[in-house]
Amino acid sequence: MSALTGIGGCGQSAEALREAAETLVPPASRIVAREDGDCFIFADSPTCHTIGFVRPTAPLEERVDAVREAAGEAGWELEEEVRAEGATFLGYTRGGFKASVTLWADFRAKRCGLRPRMDCADRIRVVR
Repeated sequence: MSALTGIGGCGQSAEALREAAETLVPPASRIVAREDGDCFIFADSPTCHTIGFVRPTAPLEERVDAVREAAGEAGWELEEEVRAEGATFLGYTRGGFKASVTLWADFRAKRCGLRPRMDCADRIRVVR
């Protein structure tokens, strides 16, 4: 089976991995990049999927609330929340997936809105 359609080493298809990541992108956000990755050795590729997204006019708290709402609607369970000076980090689980969400502080998010790209966008990474 191909890595794009086959069953991965953890029992989840690559397409299911990508779809799971999409469920965490809040409405009104714009996806600026996507990347499949190999986050684990000896497992079928890809084992993780990362989405960069922006919503530059929304302050951090609004973006955090929007992710929480999208996650709740999609059946994700919040496992961890860490607030730091430069970002808020959310950790979720659902089925065989783990997700980490990084939402950058306003000063970084606003600059990224001018030239959106993966290295400055808010980020979702889902691992199977």
